[in-house]
Amino acid sequence: MIYGKKGQLSQCLVVNALKYGFRPIIIGRPETSIDDFEAISKRIKEYRPDIFINASAYNDVEGAETNYDTAYEVNATGPMLMARAAKASGIPIIHVSTDYVFSGGKNSPYNEDDETRPINKYGKSKLAGEEKVKEENYHHIIIRTSWVFSPYASNFLKTIINKSALSSEALNMADDQYNIPTSGLELAKIILEISRKIIANKVDSELFGTFHVTSAGVINRLEYAQFIMKKAKELGLHYSEVIPVKASYFNSKAIRPLYSALDTSKVINTFGVEIVDWRKAIEDVMNIIAAKKI
Repeated sequence: MIYGKKGQLSQCLVVNALKYGFRPIIIGRPETSIDDFEAISKRIKEYRPDIFINASAYNDVEGAETNYDTAYEVNATGPMLMARAAKASGIPIIHVSTDYVFSGGKNSPYNEDDETRPINKYGKSKLAGEEKVKEENYHHIIIRTSWVFSPYASNFLKTIINKSALSSEALNMADDQYNIPTSGLELAKIILEISRKIIANKVDSELFGTFHVTSAGVINRLEYAQFIMKKAKELGLHYSEVIPVKASYFNSKAIRPLYSALDTSKVINTFGVEIVDWRKAIEDVMNIIAAKKI
């Protein structure tokens, strides 16, 4: 059972589910509100899923600064109720979180045991969600990821391709903000592989906990955009020049971590999953976009 109908991760999960032996059941608003424990419980009891995946999130980092109540409801209260409902029916929950639970003060990839210290309200709401899921359901998997892109919904990759189609102006990108772009399709595959192993080994407590899942390779936002535009040109899509600026140039409401790359060693060692290089991940998604397969 997947909570979240139109988000990019839920769509990536659905298109890959059958390959992993799952029949996806998608629930969400309006008939199953994220703050309605009874409605969520009713759906779980009705369909009796093997595992519950929360693929919903309030991802507007800027918006969370002024709409924190909404961000908290979606990123913390909702996951708490989902974890509680899943526990009541004896099923595990997978909850997706973010690298923004970290401050960005480190200069090497964060591991799961590093201190969490979010520096914006979005990160605070996501950390609260992690804590509530842990409190409500011992049989949980929390997956932190970063800079997710896919052929679906709205994301950075699609946004700058669309901007290039609408205007010939150069794109300003930060050269001092480092992270790891992550394919939603690859993220979904890893979540489904984890789901399969969790269901088969429910008694193995070592499989539960917090894991970092991204693509491989740390880059800055400038390099990310430059690679996208390079591939766009090769594929005959609209492209623009990319100009380096500092993150402070954007004068954003929300402070963002300057370095929040995640170490994926734990998920590789625990579940034996394959982590794809960020370049290949971008190429695969852009090939789908260029072929108009979405």
